[in-house]
Amino acid sequence: MKFRILIVMIIISQCLNAQNKPFKIKGLNNYIQEHKSFAILPFDVTVDANSKPAELSDEDIKAGELEKGIEMQTSFYAHLVKRLRRKDIEVQDIDQTNRILRKNGITIENYLDYEPGELAAILKVDGIFINKAKTTEPLTSKDRQKAMAINAATQIFTGLSLGPKSKANINSRLYDAKSGKLIWSWEYKVRGGISNADRAIESFIKEYVRISPYRKK
Repeated sequence: MKFRILIVMIIISQCLNAQNKPFKIKGLNNYIQEHKSFAILPFDVTVDANSKPAELSDEDIKAGELEKGIEMQTSFYAHLVKRLRRKDIEVQDIDQTNRILRKNGITIENYLDYEPGELAAILKVDGIFINKAKTTEPLTSKDRQKAMAINAATQIFTGLSLGPKSKANINSRLYDAKSGKLIWSWEYKVRGGISNADRAIESFIKEYVRISPYRKK
């Protein structure tokens, strides 16, 4: 019986690992060898339409998405720089990245209207990370407090909880500047959501460094 359970657990583990395998373009190393620098854009964060609390306005939701996008970019940069340990590749400072984008009229709200190759050329980098995060939770502390207060009141009077458990997906994509091609991508499921951006990114980075396209061989 124990042996059967062990086999089932191994099969489940293999299936989960298969789901988490990154996409790699054929000849990925040939592209990476040409990269001397890369940039990390603000995260494109969205709250799942079916999970938006009715008590929060669209403006509240949008403000939370934009705020969280910058928080996650900042955390991704900090953790990545600390763990990359490669002196031959420069990670563009995110303040510089955001400043250059602003000077060119590009914002967190419209950068997806541009081709990745265009953005990389403007930033003068060889690679560019475009990351997306989709979540089921309110994102700002104000929004969470408001939603929690409504949920607590509902539980007191009805015994029912309004919201599902928080969960989020992070999709990380690396584009080559010269060709404009998607050369690497990976989807990661975050347990507990992304309300705490640094904790979510730290969890993401622990897995990411093992499979990073820039990992030193």
